[in-house]
Amino acid sequence: MGFDKRDTARTYTPADGDTLKSIADAEAAAGNPITWQDLARFNWGTADPKIAEEMLRDELGCYVRGDDKKFVFSGDCEVRTPFLIPIPYKKSGLSTTQTHTLKVKRKPPPPKQYKACAGISGATFEFDKSFLRPSVADDLKDVGKAMKANPDAKVFIFGHTDKVGKETYNKKLSERRARSVYAFITNQPDIWEELYNDENWGIRAVQEILSDMGDPYDPGPVTGYDNPQTQKAVKKFQVDNDLKIDGIAGPNTRKKLFEAYMAGKHDIEIDDGQFMDPKFMGCGEFNPLIETEEKCEDNRRVMFFLFDPARLPNLPCKLGDLAPCHKQIKAPLPRYKDEFHCSFYDSLAKECPCEGGTPLIGLYNCGGCAWIDTEVYCGDEAKFECTITGGPPDGPVTVEILHPSTGAVAATINATMTGGSIKDKWVAKAITADWRTDAIPLRVKAVGIVCESSNELTFKKRPTTDWVLVENGRPTGNGFSDVYEYHDARLEADRVHYSLKVKLTGDPFDETKRQAAKKLIQDVWNNGFSTKSFHRKLCKRGDACDCKFDCCKAGFRLDFNFVDSGQHCLVTVHHTAPGDPTYRSSMGHTEGDWGDPAKSPLTTYPHETGHVLGQYDEYADGGIDPTYSAANPDTQPPNAAALGQPNLMSTPNNQKLLNRHYRYVRDFLNSKVGADKYKIIPP
Repeated sequence: MGFDKRDTARTYTPADGDTLKSIADAEAAAGNPITWQDLARFNWGTADPKIAEEMLRDELGCYVRGDDKKFVFSGDCEVRTPFLIPIPYKKSGLSTTQTHTLKVKRKPPPPKQYKACAGISGATFEFDKSFLRPSVADDLKDVGKAMKANPDAKVFIFGHTDKVGKETYNKKLSERRARSVYAFITNQPDIWEELYNDENWGIRAVQEILSDMGDPYDPGPVTGYDNPQTQKAVKKFQVDNDLKIDGIAGPNTRKKLFEAYMAGKHDIEIDDGQFMDPKFMGCGEFNPLIETEEKCEDNRRVMFFLFDPARLPNLPCKLGDLAPCHKQIKAPLPRYKDEFHCSFYDSLAKECPCEGGTPLIGLYNCGGCAWIDTEVYCGDEAKFECTITGGPPDGPVTVEILHPSTGAVAATINATMTGGSIKDKWVAKAITADWRTDAIPLRVKAVGIVCESSNELTFKKRPTTDWVLVENGRPTGNGFSDVYEYHDARLEADRVHYSLKVKLTGDPFDETKRQAAKKLIQDVWNNGFSTKSFHRKLCKRGDACDCKFDCCKAGFRLDFNFVDSGQHCLVTVHHTAPGDPTYRSSMGHTEGDWGDPAKSPLTTYPHETGHVLGQYDEYADGGIDPTYSAANPDTQPPNAAALGQPNLMSTPNNQKLLNRHYRYVRDFLNSKVGADKYKIIPP
C-alpha cells in the first residue's frame, strides 16, 4: 500500500494499553485500512518485529509490557520521535486512457542495533568495592575481542550490585563500579584515586596490584596489612618510577601504580570517543543474575554493550537518580529474564549471552547478511548471502526464515559456512495469508554468532485484469453446431473468475426453480475444481507443493446468474410431462433450450452450461471433439464412460469433472501472466 507524504500524517498520542496492532485495527475500523506492519514501515522503514520492539522502547519511550512480554503504550511514554499515522495515497481525476508515473519514496530500514556484549564477572569485585582485581584478565580478553570484531561500535557500560543494603546506596555503588571499569579501560588513574579515597580501598588494593605485576614487586601475601615486604615492594616500584622513596603508597605512588596496572598486561584499547554519552550507568540491585537477598558475587558484575552508532538506545536512566528506575520496574513485570526488574535493561540484555540471553552476535562480526533476490514469485529460489568476519570456523550453520509478523522461526535451512561466507537459497513460500504485503527477514546462526538480514524478501504478485468477453468457437463432430465459449472472465488476485449470464424465455420458470438451478450449476462447476488448483509450472516445490496459500496457486470461480438483459445466452424453457424422455436440453453460442423438469435432475443444466464454457459431449452420438487423441490429455474422448472416465459431459447424473474440463480456464490464466505459466494439479 502507498501512503501520502509524511507531512499529511497524523501524530499519535500515546494511550494506556495501545499496541501497534490495536492502533492499526482502530484506524481500519475508522476507514483508514492499514496494518501494524504498515505503521512500522512508514515510521521506521521495516516491519521486523524485533526492530519494532526496539523502536517502541527507544523512540516512543514504552516501558510497560504485555503478557507476551512485548511493549505496550502508556500515557506517560516519553516520546523521542513522534509516531505518525499515515494516510493512504489517493489521486482522483486521473485519466484511465493514459499512463501515469508515480514516484514513491520508501523509508530505508535501520541497521541492527545490537552488536555484541561482554562482561566482567562479579568475582573481580569485593563486596562493597569497585576496585578491579587482577582476576579480570580473562574477562577483558572477551571485551577486547568484541571491540576488535566491531571497531566502529559505540560502547556502553552497566554496573550492578547484589541486593544487600539499601537501593539508594547500591545505585551509587553500581555507578562507581561502572566508572571504575571505564577508567581502567581508558587509562584514567585520577578517577581511581577518587574511588580509592571514597571507598577506602586501602593497602589491600596496592598489594593486589603489586602481586599481579610480579617480581621484583612481590608484596607477599595479600593481607590488607602494611607489612615490611609490602613496603619493600613499594620502594622498589618508587625507585623504578622516579618517585620519592619512602615505602609508603601515597597519592603520587598510587597514581603511577594505577597507571602501570591499567597499561600493563591487562590493557585493552578502547578510545574514549567510542563510548556513548553518558559512558556508563549503574543499575543498582534491580537486575541480579540470581534472585537472592544474600551476598552474591555473580550479581556484582559490569557489562559492556556494543551498539551500531546509527541506532543507539535511548537510555531512560540517570546517574544518581532512582526515579527512572522506579518507573521501569513498575508492575506488571512480564520479563524475558524474571530476575531483571528493569523493563529497559531486560529488553536490552535479552540478546546478551553473558546475561543469560540469546546471543545474536558474539565475538565475531556480521560483515553483512542479506537477501540477494529481494522480490520473487512464490516457489522461486531466493538467494541470500551472509559474511562473518573475525575468523569463524568453517562448518554447518542454520539459516532461519522468520515469520514476517511474529519473528518466530517459520522455516530452517541447513547451510555451510566456508571462509566466513554463507551462500544459499530458499524456495520461497508464503508464510501468512497476507503474503502480498509480507516482508520476510532471515537469520543465520553459527557457532558463537547470529546474524540477521539487513533487508527483507517480498513476493511478486500475479497480474489482475478487468472483465473481458471470451468468445471462442470450435468445430464439433457428428454434424453438431460449433461449441462456443461465450462468457465474461477476469483474472483476480487469487483466482480466475467466470461470469455467465442467462436470460430465460418461453414457459415460466419461477424464482425457486431459478435459485435451485443457479446453485446446482455453480456447485457442480465450483466443487469440481475444489480438489484442484492452477499451479506455477516454475514452482521449485513441484506438484507436491504444500503451500497453504494462493501465492503460487490460483483457484477458479464460476458465477451463474439469471438476468433480464445483457445476457450471454437466451434460453427457452419448455415444460414437459414428468418423466417425458423425449425432450433434450441444449445450449449453443447465444441460444439454448431447457426442458422443465430436466431430463437428468443432477446434471442436465450443469452439462449444458459446460458447452457455453467450451466443453464437448463425451458420448458417441453427441457433439464430440474431432481433435481427440489419447496422447493429448487436453482433448475429450467420445466414449469417456467406456474408458472408465464417466463424468458430467458423458454420463447422466454423474457430476464429476476432470482436469480437461478446466483447460480453457487454464489457457485464459496463461494468456494473462506472461512467461510464468500455470498447469492444473493434481494431474
